[in-house]
Amino acid sequence: MAKEGKTMRTRGRRKANGVAVRQMIVMLIVIQLLVPLSGCALLVGQGLVGVQSQTLEQPIPEAERYPVIVIPGVLGTRLIDQETDQVVWGRYDRIHLLKTRVSNPSALALPMVPGQRLDELKDDVVPDGTLAYLQVKVLGVPVELQAYQGILATLAVGGYRDPRAPMKFRSPYGDDHFSCFQFDYDWRRDVSENAERLDQFIHAKRQELQAEYRKRYGQERSDLKFDIVAHSLGGLLTRYYLRYGGQRIQPDQAPALTWEGASNVRKAILVGIPNSGSTFAVEDLVNGHQLSRFFPYYPPAVLGTMPSVYQLLPHSQEHRVLDAATGEPLDLYDVCTWMEHGWGLAGRDNARDLKELLPSIDREEDRYMIAVDHLQKCLAQAKAFHQSLDFPAKPPMGTSLHLIVGTSVKTPSVLEADSGNKNLSLQKSEAGDNTTTVSSAFGPVPSGQPAIAWASIDEVSAEHRKLTSDPEFTARMLALLLDSRRNESHNEHLQ
Repeated sequence: MAKEGKTMRTRGRRKANGVAVRQMIVMLIVIQLLVPLSGCALLVGQGLVGVQSQTLEQPIPEAERYPVIVIPGVLGTRLIDQETDQVVWGRYDRIHLLKTRVSNPSALALPMVPGQRLDELKDDVVPDGTLAYLQVKVLGVPVELQAYQGILATLAVGGYRDPRAPMKFRSPYGDDHFSCFQFDYDWRRDVSENAERLDQFIHAKRQELQAEYRKRYGQERSDLKFDIVAHSLGGLLTRYYLRYGGQRIQPDQAPALTWEGASNVRKAILVGIPNSGSTFAVEDLVNGHQLSRFFPYYPPAVLGTMPSVYQLLPHSQEHRVLDAATGEPLDLYDVCTWMEHGWGLAGRDNARDLKELLPSIDREEDRYMIAVDHLQKCLAQAKAFHQSLDFPAKPPMGTSLHLIVGTSVKTPSVLEADSGNKNLSLQKSEAGDNTTTVSSAFGPVPSGQPAIAWASIDEVSAEHRKLTSDPEFTARMLALLLDSRRNESHNEHLQ
């Protein structure tokens, strides 16, 4: 009996030690996960506490404030397959200790069909809410990695309430404030497509709010405008929407500058926006992308199906990718450049991925030609998109653009490409946020005239993914949103 009791105690200690070791492994892995992910927006820290104490004392009445729309960047919206209810982006049921290729690349990739326009290429994937958290299972233990919760928490402190947000991000003022919204969108698709969807979203929310204002305050608010807080790709979407409303970019037809979207927007607060592109888009399209060492690797062929990634490329006139032998800039809009270097969808090493993405096409050469056709369409769309935003134009009276940019990190700005192969090397770095350089955030300056008329520019000391959790950002964002009443006009521009 004594021996049996000793054996049971030993087993109990082993079990307890096993649980403790397992918990420790989970904790260490989560810490590693948080390092690269901390910035879609982490906890805001003491800056938020200080803002909270000030904001709660004198909240602006709902009838005197403007509603706010939050627009996340690339990867910032959960995507689901509406036929199977499978989450194709925004949740991982396991992590990987070694670099592992994504198990089902076709789930996230967009279709490729020759002879069809990009906006005609549809699949069953739809947006399903912005990511306050990225859901992960670590050794079977559910973990929520913080994504865009920083912006939601800050807005809640300012009195902006979004009924769809998690409970912890609801406004401390309860139902008295109801004018905060999150715009979820399919970040894979062409930005101009999502601008059309944003236009529909704004008109629908305006009708909802006008009905609520009539019910609560007896106000019509026929002139109701929105404030927008947008991060990264979401900022490019916002800029395009302000200039062109819901117009789509069509082949061989530039959209007409109408400032139609600006008629619905008072202030656009744009955070870490790559107005002249980012070299990271080149590297992702050439080498693929892995969000963290514990997440699956997405090969170039998957990312290459997504028009929005090409729209993040450095604009060719910026000369950000050079030929290593000659020092001459490469034309990133030219499909021949990609074929010569074997980049992205033009790479001959994509055979396995293309076979999975195009299972109904038998011949490898036919699959390659379809991929190159898709690449050419995406490059043409990116060029047209860049041209639509790169010429100088001031927004109309009543609309202002505000930039918040990270300046404290050396950021890759110029790459060199070896002739005849896909190798890229860093040639130069500049001040930025480790993804977007300061000069890219400021925007193009054609013929010495800035393309963007900023009403204010604020610099913060944070990396791209941590910008929305930086105390300087939270304080400045709330100041911009709360410093003005409804009847105040905004048409200021920096000179």
